[in-house]
Order: sequence, then C-alpha cells, then structure tokens
Amino acid sequence: MHDDIKKYKVFNQSPVDWQDLQIKTSQILSDIGYACEIEKNIETVRGIVNVDVYAENKSTQPNQVLIAECKNWNNNIPKSVVHSFRTVISDSGANFGLIVSKIGFQEGAKEAAKKSNILLFSWEEFQEYFKLEWMKSMIMNVHRVGKPLWDFTDYMGDFYDKEFEQLEPSKKNKFIELKRKYSEFAFYSHKDFYLNYFTGEIEHLDKAIESREDKLPIEIKCYSDYFYFIRDYCKEGLDAIDEVFGKKVRK
Repeated sequence: MHDDIKKYKVFNQSPVDWQDLQIKTSQILSDIGYACEIEKNIETVRGIVNVDVYAENKSTQPNQVLIAECKNWNNNIPKSVVHSFRTVISDSGANFGLIVSKIGFQEGAKEAAKKSNILLFSWEEFQEYFKLEWMKSMIMNVHRVGKPLWDFTDYMGDFYDKEFEQLEPSKKNKFIELKRKYSEFAFYSHKDFYLNYFTGEIEHLDKAIESREDKLPIEIKCYSDYFYFIRDYCKEGLDAIDEVFGKKVRK
C-alpha cells in the first residue's frame, strides 16, 4: 500500500448489519464517481431482479455498470451464492460484479469466481482494494468544494470587493467573522496539501492529518472522518457567506 496512506482505514467502524454494509459499500463507490442505488430492481433477460447496490459510472464511454452483492453473514460465503450472482451479472449485462462479505468465502466460492468478472471481498479487503482510488477522489472532491470558500478567505482575495462595499455594516462584520472562522479549514481543502505537484500522486497525507489533529473539533479515527469533516465544514462556511451576500458570489 502507498506509504502516505497507511495510518487509517477508509471507515473505522465495520458495518453493523446488512443494511449498513450496503450503505458503506455504496458510499465508497459513490465517492469514487459511481452513481449508486441501493436495493434496485433491474431488468434482466430472465425478468426483474433486486440487487443490493447498482452502480453506474457515467464518466466513461461507454458507461460502466457494477453490481454489488452484500452479505453480512457470520460464516463464509458458499459457491452457490457466486453461481447465482454470476447469472445475474451475465443476464443484466453489467461489466463487473462484487460480492462483499462480512467474513470471507469458502474455497469453492473462490474457485467459482475465477476467470469471471466477479470479484470477492471481505469488508476489510473491499476497503483496501478501493482505498487509493477513494483517497485521490476525495482529495479532488474536497478541493472542488473548498475552493470557492478558499477564494473568500485567502488574504489576497479581493474579487468580491464590489459586493462587499454594498453590504450594510452588520453584514460586513459578519463576513469578516466568517472569514476568520473558516479560513484555516478552507486552506486545508486545497489539493496541493496532499498531492505531489508534478506527479499528482498522494504525498505526506498521514503527516498532514497528524499535524492538524489538535486543531480539529472531532477525533480522527479514519480517513472518511477527516475528509468528510473538511468537505462538510467548507460547505457550511460557503452557505453562510452566500447568506450574507444574499447570492452566490464566485470568482
């Protein structure tokens, strides 16, 4: 695994039940760019089938469809589950199928998945398999969310001067307060803190998080704790600034 993302998992807590396993599986796929639906009825050549997670990546040409089966069983998954799921994948025309198991798989199940477009993961293996892609996607997602706020809070920012001068004194003071409140975390949203400028690869992420842990109002137990907080905090700050101006002022 990449040297700079070793300290944490994507999620610290394991799924508590089958519904939570579906939600967390869908969340990781959504974060890396898939449009996901849980408990979706899909049409196959044999009729309507309900699948746990239906995920479609519309940024590829042609679109890529992935279906995930989530098994929160307390025992290893047998080959019969794989055989049945292979039929669903084949009959639906999906590109790939994932079976995510709480525990693992019997040897027969692993054999049944060989030389097929079915991938088998325990929950921990699923997180690890998509971890690097998830990290890069979240860094860019947080950057996109935080960049407009960073434009406001950066000390060089002046694109909003005209709108600022039109504010009444109380709102000017409110805006200045918001700049102080959100400036640091808006700064942390910037991708250059986490990606090598020349290669685009993740660099020193764990050290960056460690250096900020005492400044965060939450305890960081996993990467999603950190990136979801920065993303949501930046959204909150931008909404508050938009409210002050009464409109969206953007650079």
